Amino acid sequence: MIRLLHLSDLHFQAARHPLSKLLGQGNKSLLGYLNLKFNRARAFPSPLRETILAKAQNLDWDFACLSGDLTNLSLEEEFTVAQSALSPLAKKGPLLLCAGNHDRYTPSASGRIERFFKHAWPYDQTTPLPFTRELGEGWWMLHLDQAIARGWTSSQGRLSIPLTLLQNTLEKQKGKKWIVLGHYPLFLPPGVKESSKHRIEQMEAIGEILLKEGVRLYLHGHLHQSWCFNPREGVALQAVNSGGCCRFERGSKAGFHLIELSQTAQVRRITLEGVIP
Repeated sequence: MIRLLHLSDLHFQAARHPLSKLLGQGNKSLLGYLNLKFNRARAFPSPLRETILAKAQNLDWDFACLSGDLTNLSLEEEFTVAQSALSPLAKKGPLLLCAGNHDRYTPSASGRIERFFKHAWPYDQTTPLPFTRELGEGWWMLHLDQAIARGWTSSQGRLSIPLTLLQNTLEKQKGKKWIVLGHYPLFLPPGVKESSKHRIEQMEAIGEILLKEGVRLYLHGHLHQSWCFNPREGVALQAVNSGGCCRFERGSKAGFHLIELSQTAQVRRITLEGVIP
């Protein structure tokens, strides 16, 4: 059996945000800093993050998957904090990462997550896109890079590869049990809505490819909630969101996930109150 730890949207904060660095990244960083100072910092309290990471560290797992938004403003100071805080996990097992929109907040942040996490997958790879990795027992992971720098009012994502390449990659390897790691939701539970400026472009088309090609799991964050559900009756795919792990201490939106892989995938939500099947 293979065990995956899935966390997302940790939003590490630096002790200081130098004005020169904010100005160097443009006016969007100043706006983001004001939001961080008066809103986001309270929504993602550091003690809760530390408690969640300690709980995750003590669980039994083989791979740690983090689906983006390690930072708030994609500053080097924030990536330094993230690198240090995640080093205990990295010593315990491989880190499997993808960037979130806050990790590429401005164009000047290009290549920053790749540099700070150059020993984590897939940033340790030099092969052509899309990046894939064998996990064991017939399970494989495919990485979808979806985060790009946007303007002041948009956090919209975009797939870094053509839809045809995604479909051909999965279609040619049908015997594998695929897990896809991305940042943006491709499927939303009933009652959950997302604005066009906050979602990924071609959201429905990407999701249809994953459903058609029999992908087993889609791991993501971006929306600060916690869920696991089958987006369509009769499909194997489970959409797993761990975006609320460091924002909510308790309740239905709190928690991250521990996934056990054998012939099937068993997903359990982990909260500070315990394990929820």
